[in-house]
Amino acid sequence: MKRCQSASGNFTAGIRKRRIFCLLTTLLTLPGLILWTPGAFANPSGGVVVHGNVNIGSGAGGNLQINQSSQNAIINWNSFSIGANELTQ
Repeated sequence: MKRCQSASGNFTAGIRKRRIFCLLTTLLTLPGLILWTPGAFANPSGGVVVHGNVNIGSGAGGNLQINQSSQNAIINWNSFSIGANELTQ
């Protein structure tokens, strides 16, 4: 590899440092990106019907639909959160 010289020094050393910096930045941020999950699945989950006649299912576009056909119902949820772009009916 032919090395270029300039008034500020060696170009190949600068490129090597830049590549190492990019590699280290990627390696340090990748685990955080894998562990961080956006609220794409923030709808209520783990619903268990304790009392009443209730059907819990998914609707169009990943929406959660809860259909109650009895006058009263009790549902215990494992988690209950509704994201900004989600719909629970």
